[in-house]
Amino acid sequence: MGIAAKNPDLPQHTLCHLLSSEVDAALTSTLGPDDWRVLAATARREGVAPLLYHTLNEAEMLALAPSDVQAELRQTYYATTARNLLLYREFSRILTALRVSFKGRFFRIGPSNPHVWAQKGHLLPYIGVGGGPDKKPTLKSLRVSPSPPLPVIILKGAALAATLYPSIGLRPMGDLDLLVPEERLAEGVTRLKALGYVEPYPDIAAGFNALFGHHVHLQGGQDIHLAVELHWTLIGGQHDRRSPSLPWFWTQTEALTPSPLRPPPPLPTLGEGEGGWGMGERVLTLTPTAHLLYLCAHLMLQHGEAHSPLRWFYDIHLLVTRERQRIDWDELVLRAQDFHWASALHAALAGTAARFATPLPVGFSESLIESVDSRNQALVQRKAGPQTRGERVSDALASFSWRARLQLVLAHVIPSPVYVRWRYKPRPAWLWPLCYPYRWLDILREGLSTLWKIASRR
Repeated sequence: MGIAAKNPDLPQHTLCHLLSSEVDAALTSTLGPDDWRVLAATARREGVAPLLYHTLNEAEMLALAPSDVQAELRQTYYATTARNLLLYREFSRILTALRVSFKGRFFRIGPSNPHVWAQKGHLLPYIGVGGGPDKKPTLKSLRVSPSPPLPVIILKGAALAATLYPSIGLRPMGDLDLLVPEERLAEGVTRLKALGYVEPYPDIAAGFNALFGHHVHLQGGQDIHLAVELHWTLIGGQHDRRSPSLPWFWTQTEALTPSPLRPPPPLPTLGEGEGGWGMGERVLTLTPTAHLLYLCAHLMLQHGEAHSPLRWFYDIHLLVTRERQRIDWDELVLRAQDFHWASALHAALAGTAARFATPLPVGFSESLIESVDSRNQALVQRKAGPQTRGERVSDALASFSWRARLQLVLAHVIPSPVYVRWRYKPRPAWLWPLCYPYRWLDILREGLSTLWKIASRR
């Protein structure tokens, strides 16, 4: 009988054991061919297949797995490495566009895009004085005022893969998360669009994302298709009580220093820099204390334990074990209390310790539990299990004022025609008004389904 047949949770428990400590020869010797295949499938689904390959290979126990499992894990590792190399190269292009200071004279780049101009290889949208896209402005009309580099903080995967993991190929990444000052968000979006990035979908209503969102989602890329999330805040929007105080996070930054275990990934060279990165303008990330707090809140408040892959918990495990001495545990508790994130921090660390036996300071959990408030604890507990779409919307509404709730509900019930045409793509196109009653019926069906599931659980 295979491990999955004995206990559906056993493959993940076995995987966590292998990743959190030295490979147990006694454990791996008991796994049959089907067990290995289930283990590999679980690792792939949880985003830790490259890490499993690395762990087994370093312990010289990869040969214990069937040849097809060995080949699959090896292929996943090399494919992730190749993708991440391309991702970091694109990341270099993005950071260069965001960090460079534009000034002086600019030149039109061909007739295909009259809004794009260049200076010494840098792209930016048309910002000249006088003239215009439909005219042929002189060089003098294209002189612009100096613009200071845009401050950027690298968040989550792109920062962690470069600093905590032995190789960038061990940490799969789906997108890039960058934090910029809110007052310069529009400038950041403009600079990325000048690189060819686009916003793939419209706002559900005019100004909706500015009120309820916390990032602008863009897609593009030169050699790789990439999603970039340009944050101006973390977790929630301006109406969300879970949204933290950003000034503190901007004081909690440090230079992104590559792991000493291997060479750094390719990031842009803007001058002679520190730590082997060749960065005149330092690449910034959050301090271990701030990053740990944000990772835990992101996991538990935005996604919930049931919808979070194992690699997110492993990120937290690595951050705690490798940066333990640099984490200010008292400050962590204080800020978690200020931001109403204590419940999320406690649940994320407890979940990480349960999976990987992550060591926490003596008495830390006890001091943290005193800061937990019942309202946020209930939210974290609800998100710990599977949720319907209606339950997720209900949880979001609970974090807003009554006025914000009304705005959010109206936006979802009566979205803009532009959004409706994009979302439902009616054929023929002139049938788009009929999408509204279809949407209302779908909302009603989802609401009734949610009420039925809640009643069934009770």
